[in-house]
Amino acid sequence: MKVVINSSYGKFGLSEEARILYAKLKGYKIVKAECFGYPTFFKNEATDENLIDDWIFDRSDPDLVQVVETLGEKAGDGKYCILKVVEIPDDVKWYITNHHQGEGENIVEEHRTWK
Repeated sequence: MKVVINSSYGKFGLSEEARILYAKLKGYKIVKAECFGYPTFFKNEATDENLIDDWIFDRSDPDLVQVVETLGEKAGDGKYCILKVVEIPDDVKWYITNHHQGEGENIVEEHRTWK
C-alpha cells in the first residue's frame, strides 16, 4: 500500500496545482474562493461541506498518491511541506505521527496498549 506523508517539518498541505489535479482525478468541478486572504478550494460548490481541507485527506487514497507521484516536490504546499509516497505492507494497521523537530511525519504500525 502507498501512503503520502510530509517529509519536512511543516504541516501537511497540497499546493494549488496539486489540489486542482486531485479534484480532476476525483471528477469534481473545482471552485476556488478567497477566505481570509487565502485561496480556498471546494468540490462542485463553495459550501462548508464541500471544502477540500488538508485535514480530511485519506493519505492512502490512490488519487492522492497519483498526485504526489505526478507532481513530485510541486505537490506540497510550500518549502516546509515536501510530500513523499511511502510503501508499506498491505496488511499493516498504521497511523501517521508528526514530529516537529525537523523530522517530518512517520508512518507507525499500530500496536496494543493496556493501562
